[in-house]
Order: sequence, then C-alpha cells, then structure tokens
Amino acid sequence: MIAWSFWDGQIVWIEALSYIGLYAVYVAYLYFDNKKMNRDSLAIDEVVAEVEELEEEAESRFPILRSLNSLIALTYPKTSEISNKTRYTFWMSIVWIVFLSWVLVKSGVLLAHTLGVSEVIIGLTILAA
Repeated sequence: MIAWSFWDGQIVWIEALSYIGLYAVYVAYLYFDNKKMNRDSLAIDEVVAEVEELEEEAESRFPILRSLNSLIALTYPKTSEISNKTRYTFWMSIVWIVFLSWVLVKSGVLLAHTLGVSEVIIGLTILAA
C-alpha cells in the first residue's frame, strides 16, 4: 500500500482514509484477540531469559553494541539508586533519545544519498519503523 500511495508523489484523501481504516481494523483485531492481549502463557522469567539471550547474541554479532550498551550504562545510576534519582534518569533518557534519533536521521540521509533514493522516502520509511 505504501508503494501505491507514493506512486504519484502525493497522498490523497482516499489513501489517508484507507490507512486510518486499516489502523482501526488492526486495533479491533488486537482488542478482540485475547491471545494477543493476555500473554498468560509466557512467564515473565521466560521472557527475561529470552531477551537476555537475544541481547548476548546481538552483542556477539555486533561488538559495537556491547560498547554502546556499556556507554549508556555508565550514564545511569545503579538499580538500587534509581528511586533517589528519578529526575536524573528521566533527563538522561531524554538526552539519549535525542542523540540516538539524531544518529538515526543522519544515517538515513546518508543511506538515501548512497542509494540514490529521495530523502523523503527514507524519512517516511524510518518514521514508519
């Protein structure tokens, strides 16, 4: 649908309505599907173990993630101190979101120039993701 929408370089009202309609169908599906809304079958410990396993796998494939994770961890207080430093933790999270968003945008612009694609298309794709 995205390719169809961008084919002529503009979004008309019927395309916008179709996206809103599909979103409404998606929300209704999630609302009525109890398996998606109530994840009682997975215990929290299993989910935590799976996430840790995936993080270790990602860090082994991409060593830069380990250094980035260590850098981010240095800027946050220890878990036991978080209740005393909630404002600091909040503002540090904002700083990291701003910085990583800036990196994402710069990388997207570089990718657009490298591939010869319009920056608008790359921007909308990143925004959608």
